[in-house]
Amino acid sequence: MGARAIKGGKYTLYGRPGSGSAAVEAMLELTGVNHQTIDVGKADAEALAKLRALNPLCQVPTLVLPSGEIMTESAAMLVFLADLAPKSGLAPGVDDPRRAKFLRLMVYLSANLYMSFLRFYYSDRYIADPAGADAVTRAAAEQIGFEWRVFDDLIAPGPFALGEAMSGVDIYAAMLMDWTDDRDALFARHPRLAAIARAVAAHPKIGPAWSRHGIVPPSA
Repeated sequence: MGARAIKGGKYTLYGRPGSGSAAVEAMLELTGVNHQTIDVGKADAEALAKLRALNPLCQVPTLVLPSGEIMTESAAMLVFLADLAPKSGLAPGVDDPRRAKFLRLMVYLSANLYMSFLRFYYSDRYIADPAGADAVTRAAAEQIGFEWRVFDDLIAPGPFALGEAMSGVDIYAAMLMDWTDDRDALFARHPRLAAIARAVAAHPKIGPAWSRHGIVPPSA
């Protein structure tokens, strides 16, 4: 199925305010594809059952493509959607020398920071003995700080992660920055990250999605 046909159908995003669906929702707005968002409350048994039928992990975000195919994994959704709108510049093309770095950073954020945040906020899932949950949380917090330092070293001088233009990397990273327990300290240590977060939030098509998910841009 060609990109035009894919873009012409309707996408359905199953998400939840404050979750990883924020970045996907922003990308749907930026690419202009026809879409709807369904919020899946943690206490909504009916919605959770429907989500589980689509995604056995019962995780948000889950994206249903116009073809009926199911996508999971937020980073994969961002890459896929950005590639549908090449003129947007949200993902370097396959022949663009920045493509390798784009993919590296997208997967880096997903495989490292996203997973560390899960251990930080849901430490009980990662240990059999509940008495050890606090240790998991502390270790995750230290890892998050380290992973942000690595990310800051990997990105371009600015103003965005790949250079002059905003990409899916910036959207994904800005969402994860908001999950950081002490954002003020993060931005004081890494002013380039604060600049990315402000620039992403200022985009007119991202601002409403950020507001819906309670993402507040850092002060200047």
